[in-house]
Amino acid sequence: MAAAEQTGALDILQELPHPAVPTLRVPALPLSVDGERVLHRSAPPELGAHTRDVLAEAGYSEQEIEELAAAGVVAFGRG
Repeated sequence: MAAAEQTGALDILQELPHPAVPTLRVPALPLSVDGERVLHRSAPPELGAHTRDVLAEAGYSEQEIEELAAAGVVAFGRG
């Protein structure tokens, strides 16, 4: 998609700073407000960045989360 001629013509790729992907380019949101394209505010999180939070919200205790990590079932990102 990124290399497609139509993508370039529409100027829909947005560059975002990302620690793991120096040249991250993502499609901009398909919305316009007052003629201005709505842009992403930040890059997507790194893999595993929210694992601990999601598991806690799902009811796992801190001990259970640590056990899952120790067993290699989950990993945590830097975020």
